[in-house]
Amino acid sequence: MLLAQEDTLKYSLNNQNGGLFLNTPVQYTSEYDPFTGNYILRQQVGNITFGAPIILSQEEYFQMLLSQNMEKYYKEKSQALDSQFRSVRYDTEEDKESGLVLPSVKVKNKLFQSIFGGDKIELIPQGYASLDLGGFIQKLENPQILP
Repeated sequence: MLLAQEDTLKYSLNNQNGGLFLNTPVQYTSEYDPFTGNYILRQQVGNITFGAPIILSQEEYFQMLLSQNMEKYYKEKSQALDSQFRSVRYDTEEDKESGLVLPSVKVKNKLFQSIFGGDKIELIPQGYASLDLGGFIQKLENPQILP
């Protein structure tokens, strides 16, 4: 039984939407300097300002805003299309009722149905995964000696 827990972290993990990667806590504040006509960007984490300020001309600043807005727009569109595709392709009432973590896949092939007795593949994760890495390195400067 899972109970709802309140998130007490300063930078909440519940509101992450970056997929595998966490969102950066660095925020940029900008201010306009009317004497020079430049924009000054400062990096902040919370209320703490760090690093040297970035000075941009008006054209550079507007180009940066344009590229950020375009990136945000395409990311939102991609996520919307992805969730729409997933809901059409994989969301069935049977999957929601069975509580499967991974969606089931339907195969429309009579040979597959005759061999396996059905047209549905259910992926049920269980157990554990392990990864073993090893390496063997040997450097010989004498080519006559074999390892």
